[in-house]
Order: sequence, then structure tokens, then C-alpha cells
Amino acid sequence: FSTRPAVLGSFVAAVGMNKYEESAEIIRLGLKANPDDPTLINNLVFALASSGDIEAAVKEYERFSKLSTSSEGDNVILLYATGGLLEFRKGNLETGRSLYLKALEEARKRKQRRLVVSAAAFYANEEVRARTEYAAEMLGRAEKLIKSERMPGVQGMLEKARKSLRAPRKGN
Repeated sequence: FSTRPAVLGSFVAAVGMNKYEESAEIIRLGLKANPDDPTLINNLVFALASSGDIEAAVKEYERFSKLSTSSEGDNVILLYATGGLLEFRKGNLETGRSLYLKALEEARKRKQRRLVVSAAAFYANEEVRARTEYAAEMLGRAEKLIKSERMPGVQGMLEKARKSLRAPRKGN
């Protein structure tokens, strides 16, 4: 009944392999035994948003938000970061940036180095994905931060983002 296999499996499927539907299925299996686990629900939001199902992602984010409103623990950091991702995916770039910056600020304040690195990496990925003027700068910052951490899935995501940034835009 541990959440760890579902958390790890869903992360590998989504972040490492870009298999978002598979990630969501793994999470749903984990949620059968742990229906209110905030980490699983957060991962489900990511998988759904990444697969393009923004409406379902928003619904799950609301559920995650209700479980994470306490200022205790790291869930508040994840709440900001995941909210940032959703706003980027909805096209609200300024709101997305603001939420990611709140996540980074909160992670630094709490001295949660790995969450700083993760939030920076996912934020950079969204800037690259949206092809904004901040993409290269944020990607560079995230790459510097991650050098001191062993986070293969996140490092792989940044490598893909770097390749994407170098690739010509579709339609060019």
C-alpha cells in the first residue's frame, strides 16, 4: 500500500519517457490504495496537463489544492509550481511565471535545495515549451542549479528542452 512505487513509476513514465497516459494510469492505480495522497494527485495533474487534458488537470489541481492549503510541509511549494505549469499550459504566461517564482522563493526560504532545482527545471521547461524570450535564460539557470544534484529524470528533461530550444520553430 506504499505510494512510493506509484510516485516513482509515474515520474519515470511522465518526465523520463514522455508517456503521460501511462503515467496517469500508474497514478490511478496508486490512488486506489491512497486516494488522498497529495504527491500522487500532484503527479496526476502534471500527467494530465502534459497530455493536453487541461480540464481534467484543473479539476485534479483543485483537489490537490484542498489537500495542500497548510503552510506546513512542501506541498505548498508544489502547489505553486504545479499551478505555474497549469497557467503556462492555459496560455497565461505571466501568471505561470509568478507562481513558479513563488515556488522558488518558498523552496529557498525552506532550504529545500532539491525542490529549488526541480521548480527551476520545470519552470525553464515551460518557458522553452512556450518559446518565450526568457527560455534560454531560465534554461541556463536551471542547468547551473542541477549540476550539483543527482536528478537524472529532471536532467533528461532539461536536455530535451535544450534540444528543443535549438530546433527551428515549426512552420519555419
